[in-house]
Amino acid sequence: MINRRTFLCGLTLGTLSAPLVAEAQEAGKAWRIGTLDMADSRGWAGFRDGLRNLGLEVGRSVNVEFRWSGSHVERYQEIAAELLRTNVDLLVTGNWESTKAAKQATSTIPIVMLGVPDPPAAGLVGRPDKPDSNVTGITYAPADLTAKSVELLRELRPGLGRAALLYEPHVWVSSVRRQRLSLLAARAGIQLLPLIVNNRDDLDTALAALMLERPDVVIVDLAGRPSDDARTVSEFAIKQGLPTLSESSVLVDAGVLMSFGPGLFEMGRRAANYVEQIIKGVQLADLPVEQHKEYELVVNIKTAKALGLTIPQSVLGRAHRVIE
Repeated sequence: MINRRTFLCGLTLGTLSAPLVAEAQEAGKAWRIGTLDMADSRGWAGFRDGLRNLGLEVGRSVNVEFRWSGSHVERYQEIAAELLRTNVDLLVTGNWESTKAAKQATSTIPIVMLGVPDPPAAGLVGRPDKPDSNVTGITYAPADLTAKSVELLRELRPGLGRAALLYEPHVWVSSVRRQRLSLLAARAGIQLLPLIVNNRDDLDTALAALMLERPDVVIVDLAGRPSDDARTVSEFAIKQGLPTLSESSVLVDAGVLMSFGPGLFEMGRRAANYVEQIIKGVQLADLPVEQHKEYELVVNIKTAKALGLTIPQSVLGRAHRVIE
């Protein structure tokens, strides 16, 4: 488990040092890349793999200052400022909150975001086709994802009538998902029970509501909370016989039954391509935001067995990863 404190891994993913704008480097200098909240994720693994494939090797092409908030959203501003004090030349961010904090901390250093849905609505990019700020990167369509998640729920529970949603309203992405899910659930004839989880007390209240309401499934949208919360939810759900679904594959590793979300590993690889282009001197206005369309289904068979649930072959056959 990753320590929840902000920490510096001291990873060196190469060797080049640049001015605070995306201009071509002098030979022999090392770029310093700051990453914020790319830990505990396949996106980080994909990013490293992408760098290696592009010849940006550990100790040879770039240096990386690595920071992780430990799901303490209130610390993003502090951590972003800390990264800037290390004289990074480029920032790579792993979610909306960290991207927003990075953009507020600097208007000149290039920022490559990873997996932020609808960046114009999030106030990060005005024109995705020709970025007009210091932010570009990878995005995905939350509407498509939510619609496919509802279809998946129907396959998991053919007679699905009631679904509970654990979400964080102060997290922009979580709030957007709730709005879209509420609309689609209503169209599909599914009663949605939204339960707010901003802190541990809220989580206890939500679990008590689940015991009382007995929904058919529980949708867990708590990527901004510590992983211990996901484990608490999954353990509770198993005891109560409640299947759980999330967008985050990280939560499936923590015991949630299934996830359906963006392919984070491939997103990370694509983010590495942006880094390479920026190092070569390509301006951000010439690096449009890329719409990622690959979604991954991850299934935790161990959790399914604990629930006494047989996953339909129609679902298993589409799984990109199965946790035994």
